[in-house]
Amino acid sequence: DGDFCRAHAIPAFRRESRSSALCFAQQQLELQIVVPLGHTLLARPDSAKSRPALIPLRETCRALKLDAAYRSPSQIVVRGRRIAKACAGAVGKRTVLAANLVLEFDADRFAEVFNVPDPALRAWIAESTRARRTSLREELGTLPPMETLEQLVCEQLRALRGRL
Repeated sequence: DGDFCRAHAIPAFRRESRSSALCFAQQQLELQIVVPLGHTLLARPDSAKSRPALIPLRETCRALKLDAAYRSPSQIVVRGRRIAKACAGAVGKRTVLAANLVLEFDADRFAEVFNVPDPALRAWIAESTRARRTSLREELGTLPPMETLEQLVCEQLRALRGRL
């Protein structure tokens, strides 16, 4: 609902690497790995091309004592609920592997951005979203400082770099 987003100062945009609509969590940690087209990292089935961007985020969750696992090539779950997602897309002569770890998520606000006339349907969207998604804040009870999260992700990227 573009009018709702404008009225509540919720940015709405479309990334070049994806054509679908996106709704970002209020707080998230996003990671992007940019490689040339044809890089050996991309020698995977299309559905698994984004997996390398998830590895540092999964290991960061594990360092925070969360039982993080892959649900599909492009998702990380904790207790069966998605906490991170990745995608890959060509941008010019490069491929961007992007992943985001949800730090905080408001399912009610998420449901409000849809142009749905029935409040019961909007409530169902919120409840359904709560059943499928989680966040670091929800899992840990509090958020670690951003500097701590960035340090953990950077450590995991350094460990991964040799395998790329």
